[in-house]
Amino acid sequence: MAIAFAPLNIDVKLPDINTVEAFFDEHRNKALDDDPNLTDPNEFLSVPIYLRASEEECTDNDILHYHFNNRWNTLQKSGNYLYNVDKIIPEIPHIIDQLPYKELTVVLLTLQQGYIPPRYDTEPEDVYHDKSEISIKNEPHRINVLLSNHDDHNFFVSEYEYSEKIYPDIPASRPCYAFTERYYWHGEKYTKPKRYYLKICGILDRDRHKAMIAESVEKWPEEIITFPDPPNEWLWTRHFSHDKFKFDRNPLSD
Repeated sequence: MAIAFAPLNIDVKLPDINTVEAFFDEHRNKALDDDPNLTDPNEFLSVPIYLRASEEECTDNDILHYHFNNRWNTLQKSGNYLYNVDKIIPEIPHIIDQLPYKELTVVLLTLQQGYIPPRYDTEPEDVYHDKSEISIKNEPHRINVLLSNHDDHNFFVSEYEYSEKIYPDIPASRPCYAFTERYYWHGEKYTKPKRYYLKICGILDRDRHKAMIAESVEKWPEEIITFPDPPNEWLWTRHFSHDKFKFDRNPLSD
């Protein structure tokens, strides 16, 4: 069995949601919402708030899209918090600093706009610095933090696209969670507006990550969601293809 969802035990003080909303509204023109192959603005908008690029480079959609599509790889430059978000919303770096990353690559502040249907993310080819990073043994690999609307059970995971949707409890007292985005499906029901969350991507410190997941299993065994191991880690035919999402040219090397 493999873990598809696990809450994470970190010290969280959630930011004031009005501050989050004001920040997002100020910078939403920089959201990755103009390319339907990257995101559907009817589902969600995402403003980059940490990137291995400068604010000036973030005005170039090619560079933004490159980082989005290669969010496990973009190590060419040092990372930066963008638009002074670390000063305006200091709770965000306080959360991120506790997470088990040795290299942070991309953090997106995301506003859900509508129903997000079941999906899975990325392909094996997306990771070039360490092929073993793509492995069921390193899951649950993706980490999100729900910043608002914790009473509704919106986020779900399922073994297959049309399997039973399981909606974990993500309360304000425990808003940080890890999930398997590559081998199982996930999505989000839409019940209320102003549902903000952080999408956090990076290169995990595997020892810290495993210890944090093990703590969750011991602390909240009833909250852990597991599914059978995939019959073959590289068998992707049971999922839909992301080939159309690939971004082959590296604009940073031009």
